[in-house]
Amino acid sequence: MKSFTKLQPILLVLLVACGSAPPSDHAKQQTSQRARILQFYGANTQAVVKGQPLAICYGVEDAQSVRMEPPEVELGLSRNRCFAVSPKQNTTYLLIAKGTDGQEVQQPFPVRVVAAPQAVQLIRSFDVMPAKAGLSVNLCYQTKGAVSLTLTPALAPVEPAEHPLCVPVPITQQTTFLLTATDAAGNVDRMQVTAKPN
Repeated sequence: MKSFTKLQPILLVLLVACGSAPPSDHAKQQTSQRARILQFYGANTQAVVKGQPLAICYGVEDAQSVRMEPPEVELGLSRNRCFAVSPKQNTTYLLIAKGTDGQEVQQPFPVRVVAAPQAVQLIRSFDVMPAKAGLSVNLCYQTKGAVSLTLTPALAPVEPAEHPLCVPVPITQQTTFLLTATDAAGNVDRMQVTAKPN
């Protein structure tokens, strides 16, 4: 027993000497890596109509976490993923990836929000009026800015008119008419009425 007691300090020194040493700086560099943002862009465009969705795609590498500011959606680690956002105002999205070295890298993506285009009003009015004896109905209309005008069904010729104009139309049954106006820029406006024979 006395000899074992004498060996205890020697064994303790050997165990400490053989234990695992703390990792060197070189080993830390091998396991810790800086995150890289591979991509962060809008799949369609950098401008979106207010209320419409915009697809944004991103990709990261050597990251342990990834997030976006403002946080509209939860992101996961991926080299190539897309998601949809619907910003209500001009917004700069920021992709933030954190590497295994604990450092964060960032990349911004600005999105411009535009108002929806307003419909062009080329047809001011389109109504059914009583016709003279022997005719079924009169179709009365007024346009502004139109360069061409069509009536469907084409039971009477029509042309753009800045002042109210009526055309007689013979019908024998209830009919729905569609008036289509087009301006020089290619904008189209439509209006319809339903007429019954007198």
